Amino acid sequence: MSALKQNLNRTTSSRTLATAVACTAVTLLIWILNRSNSIEVPSQLFLPIHTLIEIFSAVVCISIFLISWCTAAESTSKYSLVLGNAFLFVGLVDLMHALTYKGMPPFVFPTSPARPTLYWVIARLANAIALLWAAVSKPSSSPSRLRRTLGTVAAVATAAATFAVVTWKPHWLPAMYDEQHQRLTTAKVALEYFVIVLHLATIGILLKAKTNHHRERDILLCGLIAFTYSELAFTLYESVYDILNLLGHILKVVACLFVFRAIFVAEVQFPYRHLALERETTSQLQQALFGLTESIPQVDIGTFYLPPTPSARVGGDLYDVFRLQESKIGLVIADVAGKGVKAAMNASMIKHVLRAYARRCESTAEAVSQLNDTALLEMDPSSFVTLFYGVLDLNSGLLRYTNAGHEPPLLLKPTKEALWLETTSGVVGGTPPFLFTEAEITLAPGDELLLYTDGLSEARGKSGFLGPKWIETALKSAPEAPANEKLAHIIELLKRDTGDNIRDDVALLLLKMRRTST
Repeated sequence: MSALKQNLNRTTSSRTLATAVACTAVTLLIWILNRSNSIEVPSQLFLPIHTLIEIFSAVVCISIFLISWCTAAESTSKYSLVLGNAFLFVGLVDLMHALTYKGMPPFVFPTSPARPTLYWVIARLANAIALLWAAVSKPSSSPSRLRRTLGTVAAVATAAATFAVVTWKPHWLPAMYDEQHQRLTTAKVALEYFVIVLHLATIGILLKAKTNHHRERDILLCGLIAFTYSELAFTLYESVYDILNLLGHILKVVACLFVFRAIFVAEVQFPYRHLALERETTSQLQQALFGLTESIPQVDIGTFYLPPTPSARVGGDLYDVFRLQESKIGLVIADVAGKGVKAAMNASMIKHVLRAYARRCESTAEAVSQLNDTALLEMDPSSFVTLFYGVLDLNSGLLRYTNAGHEPPLLLKPTKEALWLETTSGVVGGTPPFLFTEAEITLAPGDELLLYTDGLSEARGKSGFLGPKWIETALKSAPEAPANEKLAHIIELLKRDTGDNIRDDVALLLLKMRRTST
């Protein structure tokens, strides 16, 4: 694990360093070329390029907002909500900047260099403050829908207020462009440097921050580096059509794409990878809970597990068949209270602890009693287990068992006579007194023993719980076939009679005593 973290940190450092080197090299090269040759983009070409870049930038910013909005309820990132609403504001203001740029048609008001410059500085300040705020904010519980809505309304309202002030009351704000001398004002250049300072502060905070989201932080750092060099380019250019001005716009788009990528990784890609890892984990748990280690010639054993939903791949149900001696096998079916991975982990513990006690205890009652002692120590006090544990002598057919509060197994004779095995004891992990007893019954050739969890008996049909009578009818109606095919028939009837509305997981184990050949 430590080696993996070192590799992640190394990747983070190399990616961030590569971005810093690339931005430094490009900015320095263009600045040197521009000082010697004063490179300008033709005005008729600059305007469409600028418009496309700014509209694309606005689309990226609004996309950041949309991702953060749609994932906020399940978000684990401290950046998402802050950056989402902030970048909605930035995207709207950048759009105003593009539409009022000199040379654009007067969509609403006459265009001039002063208005778009004001919009530009306001957007860059908001952008830098939001990134700094996100870096210092602490993770909190998922925001309510009302809080998310208020944040969005505030972002749109602030953008509208900005439009109103810049349009009708621009004198309320310091001038950013000197139209008489056609140059940037000292205030504009100073604010650009202030934005750079904010970005550098945010970079320092992120580098020192301890986080498990290394990749997200790494991509965000790359965006901050690009933003910093973008602002630096805007302090260096001398003409509106200066190539450094164009470079600043390009770097700003690159930076926005990095932020988009960071939000996408945090809110979309990371959860899917986490889900894939969880599915792999649950798949391994499922194999641990439901795996049969070997075939046993004297019996035909069928097993089936049905989760309540495709996403809930494991729960507290388990079955197990294992060999104790050459002529004896253990049969287990259990249901641990609870849902999901936690219940599955408890079920795995129950399975393996019971196996250990089964090999050293003389009776099923003694094994379950010792299992109960362990369960009381290892499981949450509110948890308990219903469990059937039996030991079958393959030669004589004698089945000794302890039923600790579990559903009564069904024994079906070749004559279709049905017998229900009694419950002998209370649940494992319940309240005292703890008294576990053993019962016995002899299985004859051709007998079928069905073990099941309450997901089968308590499944709801049109008239309520299916119950024991339904289970008996379902097993009797199954055609003569191997055990697994009989279980498939029962599951088909279950889905039919419940309308495929199964609310609890179902575990089944069917043991058929093979008939002796003559």
